[in-house]
Amino acid sequence: MLTRNVYFSQEPERVSVHRMGRNGYTARVDFPVNVQRIVMPDDEPQYKADVYSIEVGFTVGLKERIENNYEAWLAVAKEIPAPQPTINDVIEAVNELADIILGGE
Repeated sequence: MLTRNVYFSQEPERVSVHRMGRNGYTARVDFPVNVQRIVMPDDEPQYKADVYSIEVGFTVGLKERIENNYEAWLAVAKEIPAPQPTINDVIEAVNELADIILGGE
C-alpha cells in the first residue's frame, strides 16, 4: 500500500518494522521513498516521503533480512494494490458523517 506525503520529525530509516496486534505475531513494514528534507519557518527540519507498507508475519531478525534484500522486499510492497472502497464503505462513511453533523448517536 502506498501513502503519499507522510511527514516525519526526523529523517526516516529506509526500513522500519512495527509489530502489530496483541501478540505481535504480525508486523507492518514501512519503506519511505522519495524522502525530502523541508525546513519549516521555525528552522526545524522535517522530512516528507511517500511510504510503501506491507503486512507480514513477525519473526526475529525480520528487519535485518529485509535490509539485506531491500530491493526485492520493496518491489513486493509496490506490487500490492491499495484496497478500493466499496459502495457500502462509502455509504457507511456518509452515514457516520451525517450522524456527527446532525448530533445523532
